[in-house]
Amino acid sequence: MLKYLLSSIIGLSVLMPVSAAPLSEAEVMAMAKRRLAQAMHVHVVTPELRKQLMAEFHPYLLAQTPDGLIVQLNDAQKLALAARGFWVAPAQTWKAAHLAWLKKQLEQRRKPDWCYPTVEETRVEAERLARIWPERVTLIDIGDSWEKTQGLADRDLLVLRIGPKTGEAEAKLLLTAGVHAREMAPPLLVLDFIRDLLRRDGVDPEITYFLDHRELHVALLVNPDGRKYAEQNLLWRKNTNTNYCPQSPDLRGADLNRNFSFNWGGSLSNSAGGAHASTDQCDETYLGRAAASEPETRAIEAYARRLFADDRPDDFSTPAPVSKPGIFVDIHSFSELVLYPWGHDYTPLPNPGLAALAERTAQINRYTPMAAVSLYPTTGTTDDFGYGELGVASLTFEIGRQFFEPCSSYESDVRPGNLDALHYLWRMADAPYLSGNRPRIVRSQQQWDSSGVTIRIDVESCQRVGCQQSAITAAEYAWDAPVPEQGGVAMTLIDSGSTTDTSFEARIDRNQLGNLPRTLFVRAANAEGRWSPPFALTVHEQSLPPVARADIDCEGTSCTFDGSESTSPDGHIVAWRWYVDDIEVGQGTNFVHTLSDGTHDVTLAVEDNHQQTNTLTRTITVGVSEQKPTATLSATCNALSCTLDWSANDDGQVVAVEIDWGDGQVTSAPARPEQHHYQKAGNYQIRLTATDDIGQRTSVVAYVAPTTQDEGHGGGGENNTSDSGGGGGAWSWLLLLFGARYRRPRRRWQRNFE
Repeated sequence: MLKYLLSSIIGLSVLMPVSAAPLSEAEVMAMAKRRLAQAMHVHVVTPELRKQLMAEFHPYLLAQTPDGLIVQLNDAQKLALAARGFWVAPAQTWKAAHLAWLKKQLEQRRKPDWCYPTVEETRVEAERLARIWPERVTLIDIGDSWEKTQGLADRDLLVLRIGPKTGEAEAKLLLTAGVHAREMAPPLLVLDFIRDLLRRDGVDPEITYFLDHRELHVALLVNPDGRKYAEQNLLWRKNTNTNYCPQSPDLRGADLNRNFSFNWGGSLSNSAGGAHASTDQCDETYLGRAAASEPETRAIEAYARRLFADDRPDDFSTPAPVSKPGIFVDIHSFSELVLYPWGHDYTPLPNPGLAALAERTAQINRYTPMAAVSLYPTTGTTDDFGYGELGVASLTFEIGRQFFEPCSSYESDVRPGNLDALHYLWRMADAPYLSGNRPRIVRSQQQWDSSGVTIRIDVESCQRVGCQQSAITAAEYAWDAPVPEQGGVAMTLIDSGSTTDTSFEARIDRNQLGNLPRTLFVRAANAEGRWSPPFALTVHEQSLPPVARADIDCEGTSCTFDGSESTSPDGHIVAWRWYVDDIEVGQGTNFVHTLSDGTHDVTLAVEDNHQQTNTLTRTITVGVSEQKPTATLSATCNALSCTLDWSANDDGQVVAVEIDWGDGQVTSAPARPEQHHYQKAGNYQIRLTATDDIGQRTSVVAYVAPTTQDEGHGGGGENNTSDSGGGGGAWSWLLLLFGARYRRPRRRWQRNFE
């Protein structure tokens, strides 16, 4: 297997690792010095100029200093800044300090207080969440990293789906993180958001309601190959595609957030200025050889097309249906911004409700909302793709103040406000284009006395420019289900003394309460007649039972039992007892137990400090060898029509086969061969998933590039020579990516949890 790429850098032969295996200290230091060769100190005298240059050179920004910025500049950029009157000099002092910091980090290798999980740890955590909450969480392999397509690494692109226990929800929120490798905080933020939702399921009735009526889809690490370099404290941004910038391998790769199909390499308006989407392969914003040329980009596009219907033309003037559900948020760092399309010019969006949604979101995380072009002009970005092609409300977060955000500031500053913002968008996913002016219930209180309870709610008044006139005018409630369209029981407006919130209350006598605890649903309306999403609270006078949650991780017949995720709504857990087939085998949050071969019922019983108890039972199978299905596929395309041949086999029985064509269309129970007609030319990822009779799945992926003419060109991966050299006939050639199945550590019982 090829492990090293021999290149010439400034006349020197350098042996450069292709895959991001752990580098030696000397290799990391040498790479860092080469990558920082163009680091310059730009002297800035005013806050206004600092802000202007931070926006103008955002992709090249390395750090801030008290008197300026550290920016990676080429010769032309240096001359242009000098001509504008800026003092520009090599950042020798900063580079020396940064390299000293890097050397110290390498000596420690991993700081004990470092909070950011590695690529491998992220996968382990995703698998753990899918095991503990199997009824809520599904782990999906949506594609392969570039290095995996070349046989250099084994990194899958993973999505966690969190949602209803049965069926689908129309309102979906798609989050992507880790598109740029050096941005450490976004992948941890989306993991924290998932964990926050799951830990409150069954405890917070509002969270439980929305988990039943929303779908959350999270691409945890879009660029895992680049992330492996960032984990070694290198400021790596792009993916690691070695076909680009071979003369300087330290600068290789494509910027995935310039590689999306919509308006890829497009022109800018005269007012937008120069583009931060470069055709220079060594530039940090290199846009790739073609639209969606990178496997990571194709995987995200195919998954988004499957989630969201394409119901607007690919232009800049047609609005999406105002009632269209769904939100797509790409999370980056840094600058404390909420961005919305367009990236290429200042033309107002045909859906002004998207700008309103961004402004309302920015109220919550206390960031600055703006059109993406206002930061700097771009093309081929995630949010332009989501809105421009699919019509889905699409935003970009720029969180925090550094690429390597200190854990202390992440935990105290970055995480709280952005979790609140993600909660808001998750709730508003049913009608995002109408959500900018919708009320939001932010808190509730219960006051008990001998005759009953008083329920009070506080509703956030809209502080966005242009909507101050939309006063909160009404609130109403209903028991056990959301307030119906015909209305519920009215609540009374009260004077709370707040200048930002409007408060309502309702008095409920004991004879109206029924059997407690019960869930009370509340909603509020503004003067425009727009209702908030449902707000739910549990009305209870006595303590509530705890919630038992168990992670059972088996290797062979040796199983680790973990009950640490169990919670109590109004207290804390004091006892954990474990039973196998109704026989107690141990106590405590964690312990290891060996089982006999076969199927067993494992029960966790928990008790809280109010003497309330609850149990959870899982059925597991250990010591039984089962193989996953195997699958292959091949395809040929003639113009926009493609024919796919496939096979699927198993040591038991294959019970389901599904083909995702990458354009939002899915075929179940396909014929052999199966034909598909694409509506437009482009690069598409095809994924075939085979499921056997015990629920184990295997996926294989491949890529096609249908054209609008009969002049086929290569549609395969980067090893397809016809990709770069043009086609030689009417049929496109497809690179098969074998071994692309989702691989977990060996778990003999895993079929019960999928």
